[in-house]
Parts: sequence; structure tokens; C-alpha cells
Amino acid sequence: MRSDGIITWDRRLRTAVVVVGMLAAASLAFVPSGCGDVGASRQELETRRREIVRNQAEKLANQAARHQQELQQRITDPVHAALVDPALDLRALTERIALLVVPEAKGVAVTVERFSEFHLSIRFNQAPRPAQMAAWTRRIVPPLRSHLSTLRFVAGDQVVGRLGREDLESTVDW
Repeated sequence: MRSDGIITWDRRLRTAVVVVGMLAAASLAFVPSGCGDVGASRQELETRRREIVRNQAEKLANQAARHQQELQQRITDPVHAALVDPALDLRALTERIALLVVPEAKGVAVTVERFSEFHLSIRFNQAPRPAQMAAWTRRIVPPLRSHLSTLRFVAGDQVVGRLGREDLESTVDW
């Protein structure tokens, strides 16, 4: 996946640079031949064309660098790696992400109702701090938002934090 994405992006970059160069060269053909100092006009146009090509090449190179950085970050992020693992079904994916985000959990349980409602319970020996539960929630919910119905944090036999479907859907920016 990594090499394909990089190769595709490199091809797009090269294609874009060639197209910009061709457009700039084609613009030189439209200089009227009977206008004043044609040599100076062509020279100015050629200078302008080179500036345009250089600016476009710099923009495309910056985009390619940003894309490469994002791709590298995604590859090294274990949550993203779990998301793209074709061997995991939704239940296993939910468990894996919960365990990756909350390694200090005593256990993780995922129950499924009606094939599309997933309830995630994360168990602890002692109740975690609310700030820590909020941080975990911000990492767990975005990738699982489409199928997660309930997220519970359980310490011993007590539920110390719970988000239902309404809570998960009402928050736009996790």
C-alpha cells in the first residue's frame, strides 16, 4: 500500500508539472506577431512562464511532502493500521482499537445487537480519572462512530462513564 500510494502521487506530481509547462508554452503561441517589440514581449512571456512553472512545481512539491508525511503518520499509527487490516471484522476491530487506545484496561467486551449496534465496555480495577476517560473517548469514537452504539467505562461492578448513541451522534468534532 505504501509504495503504491507514493508511486501514484509521484506520477500525479510529474504529470501536473508537465501539464503546467505545456500550458505556459502554449500561451507563448498567442503573442500577436505584428505588435511592437515582439522580442521583448516573448522574452517577458518566457520569464513569466518560467515563474509560473517554478511556482506550480513548488506548490506540488509541498503537497507531495505533506501527503508523504500524512501517509507515514498513518502507517505508524496502530489505530489506523487496525482500521485497514482486512482480516478484522467489526467486532474484532472494535476490540483491537479499544485495547490499543486503553492498554491499562483489565478487559474489553464488545456485544452486538441486531447486526449493527455495537456496545463497547472497557473494564478497570480502579475508576480512571474523567480527563483520562475523555482522552480515550476522543481516540476511540472517531474511527468507530458509524457502528458504535454505547461506550461504557466500568470499574469493578460500577459504570463510571457511559456514552449512548445520542451522545455519540450529537458531538460533531471529537
